[in-house]
Amino acid sequence: YQDIYFNERRNKMLCVPAAISRTKLNIKNILLAAKCFSGCKNIKTISYNGGNYSHRIDGVFDNCPDVEEISLTNVEVLPRLIDCQKLKKLNIDGEFDGSLNYSLIRNEELKEVYINKSWEYHTINGAVFNKNHELIFYPPAKEDEKYVVPENTLVINDGVFTSNPYLRTVVLPATFNLSKLKKEWHIDGDMDNGQSFIYHSCRGNDIEIRLEEVKASPSPKAKNVKHKGRKKKYEVKGIIIGTYEQKS
Repeated sequence: YQDIYFNERRNKMLCVPAAISRTKLNIKNILLAAKCFSGCKNIKTISYNGGNYSHRIDGVFDNCPDVEEISLTNVEVLPRLIDCQKLKKLNIDGEFDGSLNYSLIRNEELKEVYINKSWEYHTINGAVFNKNHELIFYPPAKEDEKYVVPENTLVINDGVFTSNPYLRTVVLPATFNLSKLKKEWHIDGDMDNGQSFIYHSCRGNDIEIRLEEVKASPSPKAKNVKHKGRKKKYEVKGIIIGTYEQKS
C-alpha cells in the first residue's frame, strides 16, 4: 500500500487518500485510525481482519458514504456505520461487543447481514437473531414482499420491520403469541379474527402481521364394502325382469 499513509512503525493505518483509485481494500493485522477512510469515493469494498488479537476500530467508517460492502473479522467492538449510506452488505466473522441497532443507523440500502462464528448472534437469510431466538434485525433494503419467520423464533423486537419499504406480509409460526406481540409493539385497533393485524412502517407501507395457517388433516375416506355372493335372475316366461343378490 504505497499510496496509503501509516505511522512510523507501520502498524497503524492513518489515512487513505480520498482520491485513491482502488475499489477494494484487504487489510489484516493492523490498527486503523478514526476516519482513515474519510471521503474515499472509489472504494466500494473493505475487508478488515484484526488478526490474532481483536481491535477497536471506533470511528473508522465516519464520513465514508460510498462503500457498498464491509467485512469485519476479529473486531473488539462493532463500529458505527451511520455514515455508510450506500452500504448493501455487511459480513461479520467472530465474536464482538456492541449492538447492531447502535451500529446500523440510516443504512437504508443495506440488503443483507451475515454473521459467522459468533456464540451470541446468527443469521438466517440476511436477518439477525440472538442466542435467545429473538429476531433483532431485518435489513431495510431486503426486497422480499413476504417474510416467513423461522419456526423456533420466540421474540421479535419492536421496530425490526419499520425501515423496510418492500414488506407486505410477515408470517409468524402458528404457535406465536400474536396478542402479546401486538401489545409489545403498541399497536392500536382490533385483530382480524385473532389471526392478524396491520403494522404501519415508517416508510409508508402497511405490513400484515399474521399467523401461519394450520392445514386441517384430511378426513379418512370411507371404504367400499363389498358383499360376497352370487346374483340370481328372476325370469317370467323367459323374460329377465330384475336381479337380486343371494348371499352364500
